[in-house]
This record gives sequence, C-alpha cells and structure tokens, in this order.
Amino acid sequence: MADGADREVENSQESEKELNRDWASLPTDVLCLMLPQLFLGDIKRFHNVCRSWRSAPTDQLVQSPVLMCLGNDSTRCKFFHPLYRDSYSMYIPELFGAVPRFSKDGWLLMSRGKYSVFFFNPFTKALINLPDLPNKYNFGGITITSSPTLSDCKSFHHGEFYCLGRHGNLGVFNPGEDYWRVLDKPHRQPPLDDPIVSHKRNFLMECNGELLSVSMSFMGKLILVSKLDSVEMVWHKVDSLGDQMLFVSHTSSLSAKRVVQGMENKIYLPRVHGKCGVFYSLANGLFQTLGNDFTGTDLHGTGELLSCCWIEPKANTSYSEEELNWFEDA
Repeated sequence: MADGADREVENSQESEKELNRDWASLPTDVLCLMLPQLFLGDIKRFHNVCRSWRSAPTDQLVQSPVLMCLGNDSTRCKFFHPLYRDSYSMYIPELFGAVPRFSKDGWLLMSRGKYSVFFFNPFTKALINLPDLPNKYNFGGITITSSPTLSDCKSFHHGEFYCLGRHGNLGVFNPGEDYWRVLDKPHRQPPLDDPIVSHKRNFLMECNGELLSVSMSFMGKLILVSKLDSVEMVWHKVDSLGDQMLFVSHTSSLSAKRVVQGMENKIYLPRVHGKCGVFYSLANGLFQTLGNDFTGTDLHGTGELLSCCWIEPKANTSYSEEELNWFEDA
C-alpha cells in the first residue's frame, strides 16, 4: 500500500511540475512550429519573451506572403495575412506618392511621378534609388527576376520571360538574344470559351518548375487553373494544387508551399470581406475567408484592393552598402 501511495504522490508531483512548467522551457521544435504562424512585428515580440525564445532559429523560417495595400496618401500601409482576420498597419513615409509595380524576395519595385523608380524593403526600410527614367513611365507592367541586391539575376522560366495573353497564348522574351516572339501555341481550351470571359483577368506564375495560369471571369463567375504542357504546347486543366498556394494580383503573382496546414490548394486574391482576406478553394470551388465568415460562389459582397502587391516578408535580412548601391558602379 505504501508503494502505491508513494507512486501516487510522485505522479501528483510530476503533474504539478508539468502544470507549473516555465514558458522558457518549451522545446525548440515547439517554438519553431509557432514562428511560421506569427505576423511581421509579432516575430520580434516573440524573441523578446525570454532568452530561450530569442535563441529559436529563424534563418530557415518560411513565412506566408502577405498582401500590402497602400492608403490614399501612400504612407499608411496595411498588410493582410492569409491566417489573420485583421490587418497590420505600418507608417512608411518613404512611400509617399509612390505606386507599387512589382515585388520580389521582400523588395518592392515602386514608381513615383513620371520618371522615378526605386526599390524599397518595407520590413528593413532598406532603399535602392535608381536613375530617373529617360522617358515618362508608361509601362503596362514591369518586373524583376530576383532580389535587386543579387548580381547573378536569373530569368523567370528556363531562361526566358513569359507573358500571358487574354486568350491564353504566350509571348516570350529572351533577354540573352534580345528577341521577342509570340508562340503559335498554346491556345485556350473549351472551358473558357464562354461569353462571361470577355472581361476575364489572367495571371501567370511558376510553380514547381512549371508554368501555371489562373483565369478568372468578371466577379469570379468562372475560374480556371491551367498548367502548360511544354512538349505538346497545350494548356491542361488543374484540379488540385496539392500542397501549393497561389497568390495573384495585377502587380505580382507567385506560388508557395503551404506554411501551415489548411493553407494549401487555395488561390489568395487581392480582395477582402470586412477585414478578412478572400481566397478561392480548389477543394470545394468556393470563395471563402478564414473561419468561413464569408462563403460564396462568386465575389459579390467582397471589395477589391487596388494599390496593392503580394510580398514575401524578409524581416531578418541586412544589406551592405555595396548591395544597396550596386547601380552606381554599373
């Protein structure tokens, strides 16, 4: 009986120890599971909790892209995270009067006025000024192939730039040969031969080494994901993205592997319902928000964010003077 009582007391003491366990004693692998779900400044607050939390590794931390939206004066920015039901506001006076044109590796490519373009990292506040344009800014779109601090800039897909036309055809530019061509193939397949697609939007991105297109008709009445068969040069319908996520907007479109379970197989859009971001689920064919606050077969009842751009947070990166002033030596 005494042995049983001793064991009971011992178990009770162990349970009490577990209940009173200090936050600082959480295992590193548990901390690493928490980090990907944090949003911008929350990562810094996480590291300020205690010494053990500060030592949690972030060099391999993968975060979800966030949607950055500029306010009317271009200095108050809102960031919408796919996992959150609210936005994160940041005052960035460096962006006054600027318009987002593209993003890559945490950098924004911005234009201001008729002649000025520059790179800006909203997470580190790093700035790369570029020479003024010789002519007025009148581009329909503009892109960069990698981080502006890298000298070995690589091209978008197998050494060439691809542009998606309204009817599903492809234009290709080879920067090495300074040559532009429009491919005879591919052509769109029957699913999009519908009157409501006359006002559709097309988005093109690379995903796992392949070209994907997302075509969406007015207010999302019809949406189609296609993959390019580079041998037969035809588009094939994609029914599932697997563990991949797509992020689309008129300034930047990209793919990423899911960061947290449940984010996969979805297309994240530059639209909101209330304060929640809207996504399209390929699993059920519905437009939704986190927590199912909104569910619809089209986008009616949602609002479009105009001056916005998907961007990948890179908060723990620092840059040398040489990296930030590379153009002066070019």
